[in-house]
Amino acid sequence: MNLPVGAHALELDESSLKARLRRLFINGLHGGVDPDFRKASRDLYFKELRLQLHALERFNEEVRTQPVRARLHLMRSLRSSRLVRYSRTHWVELNTCQAGLLEHLYHRINTIRAVRRSIVWADSAATIHERTVHLERVPTFRLMQQLGQEGLKRSN
Repeated sequence: MNLPVGAHALELDESSLKARLRRLFINGLHGGVDPDFRKASRDLYFKELRLQLHALERFNEEVRTQPVRARLHLMRSLRSSRLVRYSRTHWVELNTCQAGLLEHLYHRINTIRAVRRSIVWADSAATIHERTVHLERVPTFRLMQQLGQEGLKRSN
C-alpha cells in the first residue's frame, strides 16, 4: 500500500546520533512505543496498521498457491503486542479521546488474537479469511483516522 507524498514529511531523520539514541531508548525501555502520544499515534498510524494491512493482502494472494508459507507469514506479521503496549502506555489520553477509541483498539487486538489462534489450530483458509474480515480496510482506516485526529489534536 502506497502512502501519499505528504506522509513522507512525517518520517523521522534517523541520520543524527540524537535520533538514533532516542529510537534505541524507545525500543529498549518502552518496547517500541513512544512515550509522546502524538509520536506514538503517528508510528501506529503509519507503521503498525499499514504492516497489518499488507500482511492480510499477502495472505489473501498466497493462500491458494502456498498455504503453509502464507499462514506462517501472517502469523509472523500480524501482531497485537505493540497495540497492547500503546494502549497501556497511553490509556489516559485514549480515555479522553473520541468515544470508543480504546474499545475499537481492543476489538482489533482481540480479533488479531483470534486470527492467530485459528492459524495455530490449523483451521481452514476460509475460516481464517472469515476472521480477518474485521481487520480489513474499512475498520482499519476508521481506526487510523481516529488515531490521526487525536494525534493532531494533541500536537496543537
